[in-house]
Amino acid sequence: MTSSFPDTQPLGAHIQPDERSMTPDMVRSTFQQSRVALLGHFLGIAVFTAIMWAKSDHVELGAWACLFTALWVARVLLQQRFDSLNISELAEFKRWGVIYNITAYMSAAFWSAAVLLFYRDGESFHRTALMLMIYTYGMGTVPYMVLQSRSFIVRTGFYFAPVILVLAL
Repeated sequence: MTSSFPDTQPLGAHIQPDERSMTPDMVRSTFQQSRVALLGHFLGIAVFTAIMWAKSDHVELGAWACLFTALWVARVLLQQRFDSLNISELAEFKRWGVIYNITAYMSAAFWSAAVLLFYRDGESFHRTALMLMIYTYGMGTVPYMVLQSRSFIVRTGFYFAPVILVLAL
């Protein structure tokens, strides 16, 4: 007697999502969720600069804050541009995904620089605040980076490698 079911694989096992179906949703989702991350980075820049102002060299801290703010403005403008587009081509979604990842890596690099430049300037409160910021940004990437494991690893490395280095030395 033969089974009445032609396929005995678990439900959905034969379905392989392809790049054409996944990439647009992944890029749209990443940009949709990044609005909150952008607000968080702006607040982080402002708060970190304020708490470190009395402890760090004003030129270094001011340069860090100004350059990071310029990157933040660029990311906001890219966000607005993406929101205004009606993309239908896979290659265009891929391009915007790469743009997003590059600017996110740059933001993580600015937090890395903050650890390397300013960690030793502060007292326990300042160091704890910086570590909490780094941890928050690093773990905050988990929900929208779940489908981009390589990008998540790179970004997490940017956040945590300098922390490990500074704490080890």
